[in-house]
Amino acid sequence: MQLDDAHETAGHSHAPNDDMTAAAKLKQSMRSAVCTAPGVRPSAVMATHLLTAADGARAAVGTKEAVRRRLRRQKRGVQPREPTTLDEIDLPDDFTMTGEAEPVQFLIHDSGPTARKRMLVFSSEDQLRHLADSDRYVDTFHCGRPPLL
Repeated sequence: MQLDDAHETAGHSHAPNDDMTAAAKLKQSMRSAVCTAPGVRPSAVMATHLLTAADGARAAVGTKEAVRRRLRRQKRGVQPREPTTLDEIDLPDDFTMTGEAEPVQFLIHDSGPTARKRMLVFSSEDQLRHLADSDRYVDTFHCGRPPLL
C-alpha cells in the first residue's frame, strides 16, 4: 500500500473488543500492585483483582497459572538481588515485616554487618509464645521421650 501521508492509515477491519481492553487494564493493575507491595503474594494480588473484574475481562486475561507466572516474574524483577555473603545483607523494611492486612515485625534481631558472625533471627510474637510453651511440653514428656511404662 503506497501512502502519500504518513499519518494516513487504513480503516480497522474488526469491531472493538471491550473485554480485551479491560483485560489489558487488569493485567497492568496487577503488575503495578505486585511492584508497589513486595510483601504481598502474587496469588493474593491475583485473587483480589480477579474478584472485582468483569467476567469477560477475567476470561480474556488468561489462565490462572499464566497470570500467576507473569506476576511472579514481575515480582522477581523488583526484588533485591540475593547476597553472596552475610556482609551484603541489607534488608529493606518490607522484608522485615509479615502480614498483609496488619504488618507485624518479623526480624527480631540482627547483629549487624560489622559483627564477627552475623546472626539474623526471624520470628513473630506468636511463634515465640509457642517456643516458650514448648519447654513445658518437653518437660511433661521427660525431655522429649515418652515415660517408660
